[in-house]
Amino acid sequence: MVPGDFANPFQEECHRVTRSYVSSLEAVVNGRRNRGLPRELAEFVLTPSLDHQEAMEVRVFPAITFSRPIEYASSPCFATLIKPISWLPAIPTSLPRIRLCQPPLESSSDASRDGLVGVPKWHLLDYSEAKGRANAFRHEALLPLEEISGQDAPQKGKSATRKQRVADGIGFPDVEPYKFGVHWTEVIMTLPQAVPLAGF
Repeated sequence: MVPGDFANPFQEECHRVTRSYVSSLEAVVNGRRNRGLPRELAEFVLTPSLDHQEAMEVRVFPAITFSRPIEYASSPCFATLIKPISWLPAIPTSLPRIRLCQPPLESSSDASRDGLVGVPKWHLLDYSEAKGRANAFRHEALLPLEEISGQDAPQKGKSATRKQRVADGIGFPDVEPYKFGVHWTEVIMTLPQAVPLAGF
């Protein structure tokens, strides 16, 4: 997730990854240690929809225990139904250069098992322009909405008319994304070598 611009001790505000999920412990350790990315382990479950042709249900289950075999949460932290807009062709798409400035990461109390190793320094990552082709899609939230009274809903900044949500608000922010998005079916991007910066 790259939600916005953040202050840092070195330069003007820039983007930051605040949490990312990956499917292996090796990727957790590598991303944290070499790039300062706050990765955590999760299981990704993609299931063809029984109700919508060509649609896919996407669910993310965070890991809860790390002894082999690894156990994952019984409820997903993120769940949505992806429905391709088949009558629209894939279109050429590009993103401008993106700079990330990642702060130091704290180690967990059991980093040798969960992979949440500590990183004492800031890391600067400069992603070059990404190019490719993308398809448009619609999405629908799949998680049930918790009981929220009409009086409390405005205080939480959420619509009182929502019937479902895409995230649980714990493992993933309870955001209300746009109903439309793009799926990059082809992409060319150079992954940069992270530059460690002085610790503060």
